[in-house]
Amino acid sequence: SQVAITQKFVDYATREITPEVCEAIESAKIPDQKGKTHSLDYQVYNIDISKASIANPSITFSPPNGLDLEFKGLVLSGSLRFYWREHHWPHVHSHGTATYSIAGNSYVAAHLSIQIENGKPVVKCSGAITNLDNLKIKIHGHASWLYNLLIKLFKNKIRHILDSLVSIQLTKIVNTKVNKALSAFSALITLPIPKDDPMILDETVTDIQVQTQGIIATLRGTTNTSASSPHPAKYPISPPNISPPASTALKGTHAVIQVSDYTLNSALYILFAQGRLEMLLPSQSIQEAMNRFPGNNTILAEDDGKLLNSSSIVTIKINATEAPVIDFSNDTATILAPVDAEFLLCNFSLFTLSTNISVALRFGVSPNETDPRGEILHVEIGSVAFTKPHVEHSNVGWIWVDFFSFVLHTAIDLVVPAINSYIKEGMSIPSVEGIVPRNTTLSIGNNVLKISTEVQVNVSESLIV
Repeated sequence: SQVAITQKFVDYATREITPEVCEAIESAKIPDQKGKTHSLDYQVYNIDISKASIANPSITFSPPNGLDLEFKGLVLSGSLRFYWREHHWPHVHSHGTATYSIAGNSYVAAHLSIQIENGKPVVKCSGAITNLDNLKIKIHGHASWLYNLLIKLFKNKIRHILDSLVSIQLTKIVNTKVNKALSAFSALITLPIPKDDPMILDETVTDIQVQTQGIIATLRGTTNTSASSPHPAKYPISPPNISPPASTALKGTHAVIQVSDYTLNSALYILFAQGRLEMLLPSQSIQEAMNRFPGNNTILAEDDGKLLNSSSIVTIKINATEAPVIDFSNDTATILAPVDAEFLLCNFSLFTLSTNISVALRFGVSPNETDPRGEILHVEIGSVAFTKPHVEHSNVGWIWVDFFSFVLHTAIDLVVPAINSYIKEGMSIPSVEGIVPRNTTLSIGNNVLKISTEVQVNVSESLIV
């Protein structure tokens, strides 16, 4: 699978989290400052940042493995208290309050590198640089030459401590809180086959490439082992490379997820190898299918001449004889599988028909009703088709193939609604905590299912909280 993050999403996310970045700066603790000259000692304390704002925040892609962050138009304002005392007798001293402001061409910039650790993306901030321009300090109630001297004494200290504080806060936000959110990235896909022992695909990030149009992450899946099948199978072919989405597709949405048919084919192969691809059609659907056959109500005649009719308890067990294959092409998704359909009467094997089955799938997306933080990808069975069956073996002599082909096809059509109800819960679209998929659209072609989505950043659960 592949996930592409676009510049449109980065711009949106940057705007959404900028107020939280400013709040983190405002809540930072600033240490007291001390100094001395040849004639006096001074102390600046209770320094706070009452207001921080960023006029022009931006994050852009920096190939091959990073992002460039630049927050221009950084404005800070706050207050402080000061105390001074002369060295010599009579040790004249005083104290007071002041306010400060920083505006103009102030900015903070950093490079964010993207790496992979334990199958998850990790962002590291390095080289954060802050340039605070046009610092102004106003002392309340005093205008003498001495207080102007005091301002000159600690003005540079205040600028340097604020420079350092903004850089440290930005680095801290990225290296701790952003990565804490990324560590919660979940790409668990549950295939409810069977429902009491579902297969779980765990997608991990194996490669990340930063391009000028977006970040392209490649994911590879592993599966849990079934308790009833202690010898897990491994898909015998290597996963193909997925071409990145076209640049035009990346301009129009926040993210593009491409799921290769390899993902589902490997899962189907493992399910087949573990003997979990078996379906038993209930006798009720068989009898109803028989009743729908036009004309003749006879099922088969045994060698001794006895007749069986639609009132008999007949079931059909369907087994894949080879691993099914799913095909994503021509805007459709189809599962193709050779199967044996064994007709049983009270658990006695009557005969087996062999055929190739094709199952058309429909995909859709809906809000997650149990978890408002995401959307659900739904899969539904559409039409089912068979090739003309042939008799694999028979314990009852001659078989009316056309009749039982009709029965098999009709019985499956009758149970498809039950199967769709069985799988209706769907699969969660992979997401990061606080980043919610919205307005998702689907398309199929070139052996991939493409999921294009915009997202909503929930600040209360965001990367910063």
